[in-house]
Amino acid sequence: MSYRFCFLYMLMLLSGGAGATETARDYYNELLNINGFNPLATFVCFPDEQTETFFLMGRSSQFEETLKAKGKPVDAALQQVLKQTKGNHELLYWQGFDRGVGSELTMLQRGASISEWIGIFDAGKAKSNGKLSLRITWPSLRYRLAISIKDEPGEFDAYGRCEPIPEKLDK
Repeated sequence: MSYRFCFLYMLMLLSGGAGATETARDYYNELLNINGFNPLATFVCFPDEQTETFFLMGRSSQFEETLKAKGKPVDAALQQVLKQTKGNHELLYWQGFDRGVGSELTMLQRGASISEWIGIFDAGKAKSNGKLSLRITWPSLRYRLAISIKDEPGEFDAYGRCEPIPEKLDK
């Protein structure tokens, strides 16, 4: 009888059990409720197929307005940076969270169009780097995230949708 109980218990653990697995939205809501986001973030993005991952983003053209709306100071150094990031030089704040744990934030540079953002990163190999490319369809807030490594075949693709972070909870 005890073997049957152990088997059923192990099966339940492996399957995650009813309601035991938290989703990306659960992790997002947890951080949202404790004000655990960078104040530059204005959108949250959920991948279609990665259930425990989400991303935050914000456009440099909106940084000053966003900070003021959240009652945060806009210091002289940030104002100087913002003067240089207008038009085709706009930056995109992008930060990933897996199971509620944030990665380093990245400032992506504008790509070839107003819907493309590019970032280059160290791939951890000798003289090798990676490229992060983000394409956003602004009216629908759908996105495609592609990551490739120099001299490596193929690339990783993820698709998803973004939504505005609610202002009333964001303060």
